[in-house]
Amino acid sequence: MASMSAQGEAAIRPAVPADVSAMVRVHLAEFKGLFLAEMGPRFLGHYYEAFLAHPEGINYVADREGRVLGFVVGTLNEDAYRSAVRDRRIGMALASLARVITRPGLLPRVVGRFASVESDIRDPIEARYLRDGAAHLISLAVSSAMTGTGLGTRLVRAFEDGARARGKTTVYLTTAAESNESANRFYQKLGYALIGARSDPDGTRINQYARDLTSDAILE
Repeated sequence: MASMSAQGEAAIRPAVPADVSAMVRVHLAEFKGLFLAEMGPRFLGHYYEAFLAHPEGINYVADREGRVLGFVVGTLNEDAYRSAVRDRRIGMALASLARVITRPGLLPRVVGRFASVESDIRDPIEARYLRDGAAHLISLAVSSAMTGTGLGTRLVRAFEDGARARGKTTVYLTTAAESNESANRFYQKLGYALIGARSDPDGTRINQYARDLTSDAILE
């Protein structure tokens, strides 16, 4: 069911497979230079299809007059999400190969990404939250044209409401720790507590956040 708080605002509605190409477009526009964007549209198409393919996904788009302006995706069940990704590994591997041929420097990150999906969760904080049943908010993107409109907040709240409606009391997420001050402030303002930090296989520092959905606290 779509949610629209005022005439002309984007409606928040569940994502459907037909939205994948628009989600990829938003991702490529807003995350230029980051790893997943560098993997190209074919890879991202398979990646986002995985979220929509398993029944325990929590996936919403912001839609204004048929145009997707943002999205949030995640899962209630980490194992189900990883299984959906593994089901698409051939297509993702072929898309990866095409990119690595032209950009061989991507190879270590590609190998690390596939290894992380195939293996058990190794980080103790992430393992504790996800094995204890936290919903995992994995990706949030909003068109730069909507900056300052509150659309990102509405998408996060839609994800939280979806998780709460299906029995979850905690949301876990990660975001880059360095050169990413605005995103870290955004999640903190929405009530997410910094619970730890880790390093990705390529050395990128990652901040880990969680929010108790039984609390209405919002940090200023």
